[in-house]
Amino acid sequence: MASKSQSSAKPTTAAPRGRLSLTGREQESSMQQRMTWDQICEHPECQGRWVALYGCEYDQETGRAREGAVVDVDDDLASLCSRVQQSHLKNCAILFCRTRSN
Repeated sequence: MASKSQSSAKPTTAAPRGRLSLTGREQESSMQQRMTWDQICEHPECQGRWVALYGCEYDQETGRAREGAVVDVDDDLASLCSRVQQSHLKNCAILFCRTRSN
């Protein structure tokens, strides 16, 4: 795994497609950084994958996710849900982040 830049609010961990966990000790500060849904969806590690968000806020008019703190990302929904269930963060929203072409 590549190290994360302290000044960036976006997840920058290099991981093979399949799983990106931002819940590890070295990623704790990233977990606390809130990002808009647009910022999350622009990040290549999140595009076309399931994203677990802590403290997710929704737009009152559209009901769509507006922002949250990314805690984990995975191609496999069941694996992501299992890790979130085992973590200390129990109130996460899990949303699919479409690719730009979708």
